[in-house]
Amino acid sequence: MTAVKQPGYKDKLYHDTAGTTAATQLLRITDLDLDAVTTFAEVTDRGDGSAVPHEDQTPVKVAVKITFSFNEKTADPGLPLLLAAQATSTPRAFKYANALGTTLFDGDCYVKAKKNASLSGAGTYDFELTPTEDGGRVWTYYGS
Repeated sequence: MTAVKQPGYKDKLYHDTAGTTAATQLLRITDLDLDAVTTFAEVTDRGDGSAVPHEDQTPVKVAVKITFSFNEKTADPGLPLLLAAQATSTPRAFKYANALGTTLFDGDCYVKAKKNASLSGAGTYDFELTPTEDGGRVWTYYGS
């Protein structure tokens, strides 16, 4: 079977009320990024002293950050909900699915927004999502 490249525009981000599985797709997204970082702790030991120890590490936590840009359009139902979540520091449910429909992230996140009003371009927002368990469920990262 030949590997098929998947275009990035097919990735999708869904949102909904915190504590639920997100089911409403955000449609005005331009750029969408999922960044996961694993932090490791060094657990090297001396061994029996007959050889130089090899460094050994073990994972101790995973951090996930989702960022996206959003075109500002009037009457878009998603934008006011995102901005309200940021203004009230209230988490919302988010689900990130790749081009094949595989869920890569599912959980509740706090929303951070930045408004962009370029003189020569369309109005946009940059959003950053920070996972939390404050919405009533444990978030899950499935890998990317």
